[in-house]
Amino acid sequence: MQLLAILKGMGQGYIVTAPAMLVMTLVGKEGSLGTLQTVGAFLSAILLYVLGRTTKPRHRIYIFAAGLSLFVFGAIPNALLYNRLGVLVFMLCLVLGRPLQDIAYFTIQMLVIDTVSALEKRNKYAYILNQEIGFYVGRFTGCGLFLFLAFHVSNTFALRYALLIIGSVQLLSILVARQLLAGCAQEKLTADLAC
Repeated sequence: MQLLAILKGMGQGYIVTAPAMLVMTLVGKEGSLGTLQTVGAFLSAILLYVLGRTTKPRHRIYIFAAGLSLFVFGAIPNALLYNRLGVLVFMLCLVLGRPLQDIAYFTIQMLVIDTVSALEKRNKYAYILNQEIGFYVGRFTGCGLFLFLAFHVSNTFALRYALLIIGSVQLLSILVARQLLAGCAQEKLTADLAC
C-alpha cells in the first residue's frame, strides 16, 4: 500500500501547480482556469453520483484505471501540441479523472487498512499516518522531477513532458492495486474458512 501511496503522491505534488502554470503560460487568462474547473467539477459531481449509485466493490479497479488513463490521455495532447487546445484537453481530463482516482483509491486504502489492522491487531490510525508519509514521498518525487527537468533541460520541456512522464509512471498503480485487492480477498477468504 505504501508503494501505491507514493505513486498517487507523485501526481498530487505536480497537479497542485501545473494547471496554473500551464494556463498562465499558454492560455493567458486566469478566468479560463476557473471556468474550466467549475464546469469539470459539475460534470465530476454528476459522474461520481452515478458511479456511487451503480457500481459495486468489484468495479474499484476499473474506476481507478479509468481515472489514471484519463490523466495520461490528457497529458498526451499537452505534450504533443503544447498550446491552448492541449492545455484545455488536459484540464478537462484532469478534472474528470482525479475524482475517479480518488473514489477508487480511498476505498482500496480503507479496505487494506481494515484488513491489515485486523490481522496485526493494531490501531487503524497508524496505517493512515503511514499513508500520509507515502504521499509526501511521492509529492517530493513528482515535484523533484519537474524541478530537475526545468533546471537541467528547460522550463518548456518540464511543462510539456513532466505530466506525461508522471502519468505514465502512475499507470503502475493499476498493477499494485490489483495485487492489494487480491491479497485482501485472499485474507478474507482465509478468515471466513477459519470461522
